[in-house]
Amino acid sequence: MKLKLFLRFGILAALLTIVPALLAYAAPPAPGVGVVDMEAIEGQYVGFAQARTTWGAFQETRQNTYKELIAGQYLTPADFAELQRFAQQKVKTDQARFDALTELGKKNAGEFNALMEKVKTNLGEADQARLEELKKGQMTPDTAKELDDLLARGKVKLADEDKARLMAMENDHEKVMDIISGVGDEYRTEIDTERERLLGLLNDQMQGAIGKMAKDQNLIVVLNRNVVSQQGSQQLVLWGGTDITKNVTKYLNDTFKPESLTAPAPKPAK
Repeated sequence: MKLKLFLRFGILAALLTIVPALLAYAAPPAPGVGVVDMEAIEGQYVGFAQARTTWGAFQETRQNTYKELIAGQYLTPADFAELQRFAQQKVKTDQARFDALTELGKKNAGEFNALMEKVKTNLGEADQARLEELKKGQMTPDTAKELDDLLARGKVKLADEDKARLMAMENDHEKVMDIISGVGDEYRTEIDTERERLLGLLNDQMQGAIGKMAKDQNLIVVLNRNVVSQQGSQQLVLWGGTDITKNVTKYLNDTFKPESLTAPAPKPAK
């Protein structure tokens, strides 16, 4: 009887020792706190380099188109409208006509400058010196009025034919520059919007990678090691935490696809 009790006690004692050990082995680790260095990720993630390339190409396209429009600033509004249509095409449908309009713009610019030179020579030496000084200085309402007054004195002495031609060119130039200014504002908005779009995509990708690494390592929260303020970058986490920076960076680089940064095609109008 004692032997049976001893055996039962021995078996029970062994079980009491083994079961906790098995439970400890099977239980997941306690949730922890993760740490990432976002600056390091941004510097090492290939997506940022690709985004800079994508944004640079987008910006360059708008800048080149704007330069083509500026070249036509002395065209008539009708000719400029045609130039603008060609300039804003990805592939110009009539390269020869576009080139002809560009050359006409250069020719008209030369004619305008020649007429303005005549205006200048109609002024005395002191007025000519002041005219050049005003052109080089910062324009204010007062200096702009002074400049207009000087030019008006020189225009009065032009031959009637030159006076009429200059007036017509100035009127056309003002109308065309209003259009160019509007396009410039539009392009600046597009460039800023594209930059924000790319940064948003990269941020989403990083957040997704951080979330995955945190889940894989049973982290209840992840903190950024550094915080950026007006005083610059300051260390937020001084000690401790599971650093997942390398894991996140590796996952991002291993899974990155350049097409993930491509803008979606516009939806067809209904």
